[in-house]
Amino acid sequence: MVFVVANAVGIKGLVQVKTNVDSGVFKALETCAIAAYSNTTETKLQAIMSAYQNRRDIILNGLQSLGWSI
Repeated sequence: MVFVVANAVGIKGLVQVKTNVDSGVFKALETCAIAAYSNTTETKLQAIMSAYQNRRDIILNGLQSLGWSI
């Protein structure tokens, strides 16, 4: 936990910086995802990973067809 003491302008600036710098998944969403994946069979996980790999391959092939070296 972090505490900050500043005037309104300082706080507003800090909020703006943190909004653009901090990254990561919203904790509640992360917790839900962990629970969902923990209760999913290996077969279903493989199907999910396969779908993501297929999407990746479509993008990869499209970019390579434009001359991008990937």
